[in-house]
Amino acid sequence: MTSMQRFGLWNCTLSGSIPTEMGTMESMNELAFDDNPKMVGTIPSELGMLSKLTTLHFGGTSLTGTVPTEITQLPLGSLFLHNSGLSGSLPSELGLLSGLWRLWLFNSSFTGTLATEFGSWQSLKAMKMQENQFSGPIPSQFRLLEDLVECILHDNSFTGTLATEFGSWQSLEYMRLQNNQFSGSIPGEIGTFENLTELLLHDNFFTGTVPKELGLLQKLTTLSVSNNSLTGSIDPALCELGSWLTEGATGIQVDCDLVDCSCDACVCD
Repeated sequence: MTSMQRFGLWNCTLSGSIPTEMGTMESMNELAFDDNPKMVGTIPSELGMLSKLTTLHFGGTSLTGTVPTEITQLPLGSLFLHNSGLSGSLPSELGLLSGLWRLWLFNSSFTGTLATEFGSWQSLKAMKMQENQFSGPIPSQFRLLEDLVECILHDNSFTGTLATEFGSWQSLEYMRLQNNQFSGSIPGEIGTFENLTELLLHDNFFTGTVPKELGLLQKLTTLSVSNNSLTGSIDPALCELGSWLTEGATGIQVDCDLVDCSCDACVCD
């Protein structure tokens, strides 16, 4: 089996732990055990010997423990550890995965802050870390993630302000930061995210006004800024976006008792 290149058994009611012997399958480039909730144990450090591994998918399992630093030496492009019992902080060595383009960690028990080294994920397109226990600020080095399409970080305990340097995220389509502890003003630079369709910032501690620059987002179909401490009024250019008329658009969700929003696109919370 040392010559096997792909090994995938997903949704197969597998049980038990991952054999450490898999670390000897030196030709392996894809390893997937997704959606096997009876799989238990930890991620074997021996998998760090799979020098050709580009895909590691263990989402939807009952694996526990932490992410072993040994896998940070692999040429991983896709890493799925979501819907699991994995916990602890992410090792800063994950920043060595410079070819990573898809990272799914959502709905697990990860904690701690995001390392500045993660700014080296410059090929990353999908970052889904929602529904964990992450904390601390978003590193300013994330401005380097210029290929990012999905930034999904909601339902954590992130704090601090949103760096204005994130204006380089020209590929971003989905930004979901709701249910955290972000504060400060909403950067007007978000108005340069020309492909943004969904911006969810509700249930944080943002202050100031809704930036008029958001009226430049011609593809925006969902904007939620309710349950913050925003004041002022919604700029007419934002009200008049044609994208509010597209199928599936949900409009501007805002606290109308604090923010003046009289246009048809407004949904008062």
